Amino acid sequence: MAYNNSFNPVFCSSLILLKTLLLLLLLINPTSSSFVATLSKNDTDFIRTACESTEYPKTCYKSLSRHATAIQQNPAKLARKAMSISLYKTKRAATYISNITEEAGDEAAGPHGDGQALKVCMDLLDGAVNQLTSSVDLMQQYLEAVGVSGKEFVGLQVNTIMTLLHGALMNEDACMDGIFDEIGVHDDLPVNSDVIDCVFKVMEVTRNAVDLFDSFVQNTP
Repeated sequence: MAYNNSFNPVFCSSLILLKTLLLLLLLINPTSSSFVATLSKNDTDFIRTACESTEYPKTCYKSLSRHATAIQQNPAKLARKAMSISLYKTKRAATYISNITEEAGDEAAGPHGDGQALKVCMDLLDGAVNQLTSSVDLMQQYLEAVGVSGKEFVGLQVNTIMTLLHGALMNEDACMDGIFDEIGVHDDLPVNSDVIDCVFKVMEVTRNAVDLFDSFVQNTP
């Protein structure tokens, strides 16, 4: 077969255009990278500053900084994300304790009610999940609201959301108190430091969610 070495102007023009585009990308890349880096730093600085007003600032920043770009320095989005993280961790804690209770079986129940605190705790965390789910939904309604001023909308929902958040925190606190009370009565309670640590971490993020929502409400124009 004869080799066809005919000149293809369309193909040649495409190559030139491609090289030109690549050159432009290389030229603007340092500026673009610097711009993106500046935005990223501003976003994380916003999270850091907001978290300083919470009860557990280190936990706050650690859990929220990875979402800085999505939050976009928006206090409402920050509050909602804090609620979402609390909801996620509360769900995981409830599942974790449920699995421990099921694995322990009759031994967890015991002849004197040993381990009952775990079952009560699981129910309390389930209640907290419902409350946090409702608070997240209400905050999402705020973010999706069109033609409604921030203060007006929050004024209609703030009491409901705050009640839900405090209710979730109270349920989590009651769960922890119940576990400690049970440990004091029954030394053979199938509870280890992992369970206590799990519930305490849930309480931390929920407390922070309360603080961030309160800060959002106080500073909404």
